[in-house]
Amino acid sequence: MEYSEMSVQQRAEYLLAQGVMAKLDIDPEAMEPGYAAHVIGVGKLPCGYHVSEQAAIAAGVAWLREKAKTPDRVIGAEKPVSDGVLGDFVGQWIGVDYALPDSDTTVMINVSDSSEPVWLGFYDGECWRNVEGFPVTVAAWAEMPEPIQLQPVQAVA
Repeated sequence: MEYSEMSVQQRAEYLLAQGVMAKLDIDPEAMEPGYAAHVIGVGKLPCGYHVSEQAAIAAGVAWLREKAKTPDRVIGAEKPVSDGVLGDFVGQWIGVDYALPDSDTTVMINVSDSSEPVWLGFYDGECWRNVEGFPVTVAAWAEMPEPIQLQPVQAVA
């Protein structure tokens, strides 16, 4: 189907499939640098200027998703990470082709080329690294859970 024959929803789905990136530009209203969302190989999206690449990408994806009315592409959404070991934590594994965490924020990572696939790591703005700083290939990531609130143990008399 030709792009000109597509509905707005179909166009948005097509553009989502192309991917969203951020480019540094000058915000004409603030007259200062800012990141704008662009569809890869297509052009700029009308969703403002942002202070980080990740914020611009998130805004571009959100804008397209609203037009497409499509749900998040999340791997294993609402799936408990383990049998209550992490308390009430319910995690969402987010595919790296969908979204990236803020740079240098420690997250749980699913390392696709390891015998132990779940590690702590971070995205440094250019590549994924494990907590030791070594580059790794990551398939998905998840926010760190809140710590367990331990109850004090009372002595039995």
